[in-house]
Amino acid sequence: MKEGFEELLGIFKLEPSILRLVPNYQTPCFNILNSIYNMSRQAEMLPPSVYELMLQTNFTEFLWNLYQSQNENLYTYQTDDSSITQKISEVCSYIHTNYSRPLSLESLAKTFYISSCYLSRQFKQTTGFRLTEYIQNVRIINAQFLLSSTDQSVSNIALACGFTSFSQFNRVFHQKSNCSPTEYRRSHGHSHWV
Repeated sequence: MKEGFEELLGIFKLEPSILRLVPNYQTPCFNILNSIYNMSRQAEMLPPSVYELMLQTNFTEFLWNLYQSQNENLYTYQTDDSSITQKISEVCSYIHTNYSRPLSLESLAKTFYISSCYLSRQFKQTTGFRLTEYIQNVRIINAQFLLSSTDQSVSNIALACGFTSFSQFNRVFHQKSNCSPTEYRRSHGHSHWV
């Protein structure tokens, strides 16, 4: 088993050490991570040995999915324009910190002192996502976390995650999660395990 794990863990030694998953590998990986998270919330309800075994099994499955996807990596290494790569990294970090605030291409371009057209083009080229799509993904991931870990109302979560209207939140959430926020909470919420 040691050699098998060493092979699976070899994906973390790739150069460059960035693995951007193609869509058909993203969903299984995210599902496994959600499963690990949900399992951690019920850890005290399981015997420690069973919990550790289940955690290791899920994590091994996660590594296997990453391993299978390594040849489908969407990231391409670009050494010729590291300053824009650094700038896009700063924009991403800013989005993750400020997702609850109003964010737009224009406001981000102004904040980072670059033209909106250039930011839009470089963001897509560097991350593989359109800027608005990336912002929505960050907001939905945070909404999923709040839905599964708190008792806040769905409308409060929508506002806390930066959505300007409840209908927009519902539409985007359904588009990204294949279910409504209420359905997501029902199947992933902490009450699910009680």
